[in-house]
Amino acid sequence: MQFSAPRRLGWLAAGLGSVALLAACEYPSEAPSWQTQWQVPAESASLSVRSFLPSGVTVSTGGSTFDITVPSPAPVNTNLLAVCGASCSTPATVAVPAFNNNSTPISGTVALPAGASSITVVSGAIDIRLTNNFGFDPIRPAGSVTSGSLRIRLTAGGGAFTVVDTTFGAGTLIPVGVTSTFRVAVRPGTIPAGNLAYAVTMVCPGSATPATIAPTQSFSVQVQGVSNGLQLSKATVTLVGQAVSDSSPAIDLTNTKLSPSALQSVGAVLRISNPFQVSGTFNLALTAPGVAPVIKTLVVPTAPNDSTPVTSTTTVAFTGAEFQTFLGRSGVRLRYSGSVTGAGAGNTVGVRPNHVMGIQGSLLAGVLIGNVP
Repeated sequence: MQFSAPRRLGWLAAGLGSVALLAACEYPSEAPSWQTQWQVPAESASLSVRSFLPSGVTVSTGGSTFDITVPSPAPVNTNLLAVCGASCSTPATVAVPAFNNNSTPISGTVALPAGASSITVVSGAIDIRLTNNFGFDPIRPAGSVTSGSLRIRLTAGGGAFTVVDTTFGAGTLIPVGVTSTFRVAVRPGTIPAGNLAYAVTMVCPGSATPATIAPTQSFSVQVQGVSNGLQLSKATVTLVGQAVSDSSPAIDLTNTKLSPSALQSVGAVLRISNPFQVSGTFNLALTAPGVAPVIKTLVVPTAPNDSTPVTSTTTVAFTGAEFQTFLGRSGVRLRYSGSVTGAGAGNTVGVRPNHVMGIQGSLLAGVLIGNVP
């Protein structure tokens, strides 16, 4: 018989309880017995993309993108001699010379989250903080008739991808003795793994107005991470033995009893939809408080790529004796746990914010009714 019920495991208690009453009825000795089959849909369990993300990558509040908070490395410090050259090699109060540091930019790196092989940026911004301890504003020194410029450039993949290339010109000020913050928009696109490299260059127009110049006067650059600095549409991450787990809602079997000979077998029929290109095995455990779990092995199907989920149906069998220990108890659950490894090159897997591995199960019980031996 096929038992049709709402998708709740609690119906198993009612269904098997009814079978128990039938099994308890008295039949004439010549009464036949029937091997019946009860299939009860179960509530689904799921494994979201959060189980597969490296530290530093999170799903946004709305669930439509990933967020990366860009770390804030220590500032890179330089001095006026390194930026200005020989014109600023002697301490003096003199007219500010014109110069640029295009050949010797102030540079450093920012690490992307470990485990992210690549990220596809939708939008985002990064703050660049400049602390000017020169004796003058290098972009607009007092008395200058023209403006200089400040260029901020971030690249990835050894310069193969330009993340930011922004020039601040007329109207830009870098006052003396304070920290100025410049927010720069990040270019959409796929950023390869590794570090972001940044370079800051300045063009000083010079000024006839004297300023105090010393070769040791300092200037520092720091990349200041912005909260949720980068929004991503997808990412490629490295997974090796990543632990994952979930469980179905608890069901109450306290009022369900069957004789050992009446309950022939129980199987968990699992329909798995997997959007992740991972390989591995799960342990499927039938658990309840005070009872040793019964554990079976379940092979995880592997998606062919990050945009095509794979769906499979498999049956995991429990013997009647194994399931008997759970009858008459509450808090019975199906628990899923195991580890997965990326099936792409270098153990990578492509992930998207809406990726969810769905596990829809049903319990298939074989019950002997009638002349039960």
